[in-house]
Amino acid sequence: MRKFFKALRFPLLLTTIAVVAYAAGHLRNPKAKEYDLAESIPPPGLSLSGVSTCVEPNERERTLVKIAVDALAFSGDEAGLLAIGAQKFLSHGLYRRADRESKRVCDTLPEYERAAQFINDSGHLQRGRLVEYGLELIARLPSPSENLAKVVAASAFNDSVQQSEIFPDRDIRPLARATLAGLGKRAQPYADQAFELISIEDSMGTGAAQIAVAGEHPMALETVERVMADRLATLPRDRVVPRDIRNRLYEMAYALAFGGTQAKQHVAPLRDLMSRKVQSWAPPFGMIELPPRRMCRVLAKITDVPVTDLEFDYCADVDATYEQ
Repeated sequence: MRKFFKALRFPLLLTTIAVVAYAAGHLRNPKAKEYDLAESIPPPGLSLSGVSTCVEPNERERTLVKIAVDALAFSGDEAGLLAIGAQKFLSHGLYRRADRESKRVCDTLPEYERAAQFINDSGHLQRGRLVEYGLELIARLPSPSENLAKVVAASAFNDSVQQSEIFPDRDIRPLARATLAGLGKRAQPYADQAFELISIEDSMGTGAAQIAVAGEHPMALETVERVMADRLATLPRDRVVPRDIRNRLYEMAYALAFGGTQAKQHVAPLRDLMSRKVQSWAPPFGMIELPPRRMCRVLAKITDVPVTDLEFDYCADVDATYEQ
């Protein structure tokens, strides 16, 4: 019996060592947390985001904006949380609530120009990691500096997940890419890098397409057109476009729009998309079918035609529902 236990001792020792080694390795290398990619859509404040109408600010609203901008005259070290609050306020903009309605208040251009000067001349938004409000504020500034563009690009092309401030499981690099594209010529230094990353498989690839077009890569527009057309060709015309695919196609359409009127000869797949029905999220009913009304503004921008004069009747229907 003693020989039996002696013989058993060595295999047990090996098993124990293996278990301990596995546990130690598992603890050192836990499974990477999974993140959902944000959509690559223009931040609020840009014309492509779908916000076109606003009401002129009254005296109190102008004063609120001025107070927020004044806070940015101080450095981040001096103003601390006050500066962060001011940045968040300016990034969201003002909404006026009256008679159960909420109307967007037009941005006060002189004040945002003053905010841009303070931010460009200071360390605001240029230290630490950008989150949603920083990207949205930079998108609103009339003349963001080259340094701010570099900060946005560092987020957009970062190898690591850029965690959302609002949704802990969301990666906002696609939002950073859409923001960088919205900076126009500031995106030019990143156009070549972005062009190599164009894809319609996820919002990182569509965000790259937006930067490539905005940065005026010579092959970007025709590539976006081809990728959109190829994706649409896989979808039966008599079937509704699934919501996830719809989102990627919309993001590619935004890429075309960043090309302005130069994209006129590349809108065939956009018109194809607009001739179909798309899925829209409508809780508590689930998915419903709607025309892609959000694309009306995009096509109008590219073709330089008023929305109401487009060939799609739903674009002129003021009572039509926007897809979600």
